[in-house]
Amino acid sequence: MALFGSGKRVLLVGGEGVALFGPTARGIEHETALSWEVPNFDQQLIEAFTEQNRGDPVLILFDGSDQTYRKEENIPKLVLFDRIRYIKRKLDMAFPSYPVRASILIKPLKEPPFYLFVALPETERLDKIAADMLEAGVPVAGFGLLPAESAGLVTALRNKVFGKEVKQSGWAVLIAQHETGGLRQVVVKNGNLALTRMTPTSEAGVQGPGWADEVMREFKATLTYISRFGYTPEEGLDVIVICGNIEKQFFNEKSLPVTNFQCLTTAEALSAIGSRGISLGETNFGDALHAAWAARKRALSVPVVVPSIQRIMVPRRYARVIAVLLAVVFMGVSYFISGEYQSYLGFKEDITLRQSNKALKEQEYAQASKVFEAFGVKPDIIKGVMAVRKTVGNSGVNITPTLNILRGVLASDIKLSQLTYEHNANDVLSPVVGAAGRKNPGAGEERGSVRIFFKFTLLGNVVLEQKVTRAEKLVETLRNTFPG
Repeated sequence: MALFGSGKRVLLVGGEGVALFGPTARGIEHETALSWEVPNFDQQLIEAFTEQNRGDPVLILFDGSDQTYRKEENIPKLVLFDRIRYIKRKLDMAFPSYPVRASILIKPLKEPPFYLFVALPETERLDKIAADMLEAGVPVAGFGLLPAESAGLVTALRNKVFGKEVKQSGWAVLIAQHETGGLRQVVVKNGNLALTRMTPTSEAGVQGPGWADEVMREFKATLTYISRFGYTPEEGLDVIVICGNIEKQFFNEKSLPVTNFQCLTTAEALSAIGSRGISLGETNFGDALHAAWAARKRALSVPVVVPSIQRIMVPRRYARVIAVLLAVVFMGVSYFISGEYQSYLGFKEDITLRQSNKALKEQEYAQASKVFEAFGVKPDIIKGVMAVRKTVGNSGVNITPTLNILRGVLASDIKLSQLTYEHNANDVLSPVVGAAGRKNPGAGEERGSVRIFFKFTLLGNVVLEQKVTRAEKLVETLRNTFPG
């Protein structure tokens, strides 16, 4: 099953019946062919749809004789919106009573662009096929007209068969008998569809010398038609006929007024476009060639809207798109979950390793604890005492240097009668001014505050005024010695 390209099935719808082709690895397979006259046509077609490749979308390729084409030239220069309305109005005027209409802009080389109008006069059989597809539950890839979609096939075959060493003709014709009914001729000019003809199968049948003669008569009639469209032998005309190996001997290309002529079997033509047929047998029908070409196209050249088919195609196309989007979202979510799960496994493994290490450490701790249990003092008590000692050691101060400084600044006539100090280890203070004390010199960190208190007397017989003066000088000296 595939969404695009060779994953499509192709249902050819002709005047005598339908033919269903399915995709293979490198080509196309003939699944079934049904005449409109067979009993239980609808039931047999539904069974063919559901028997195999049911999930692949079905492209409907209409090959009936009642399709009409018209070339619309002299398009005025209009803005896009106005041009769309203008073309729609011209299309309605060209085919007022036709229920199915479509148009496509053609831009040929060295010629002015033009619009190709196409129309179908009735859709009764197409509505019947749409009902069968709805009941079968198969997706619809689109609806196209065989001649318009096979214009590129004619050019591709011409280039492959006659090669670049042969002068390229301006015109080319592909002629093939179709299993769905009639002899189809597709004529292109410079790669664009110029003319198509479908003639019913004659009494000569679909093979043998009588069929070859019929092909020649119809081709000569086509020459008359294209001559009215401006064809001249100087422009060149390449002709390719799809036939069986037996029929090749009945064609005399020398008697034809063409530039290049070649007969190909269906298998040879399929090979020329890089495909191959399965379950085709020995046949000169060209349906498989057109089906293989249409199946490989990513988009139709002239998409046509048939209301009954469109009602099936649009919802199922949206359903397929939503299914693809959901699949992409699911893949993205799965990738994200996979990444998160890998991370989870990594964390889980790391936690397991840490738990194992913890259990090992706890086991070692339990074994070491048994050794300490034999001591007279419990390890917890020892740890507490050591912690207290560390705290005291960190908060203690050495005031000896400070006392030495204090002794140096006291004169010989001053006698200390009392000296005390106070250490507050809980507060971290700036150095205290004067006799209150100062930070311990040489300390690496704050260890609280120290206050020094002392009493002194002055020796000798000194009057009160002199004692006051002496005390003030002492205070001044202490402030200079212990600034702060």
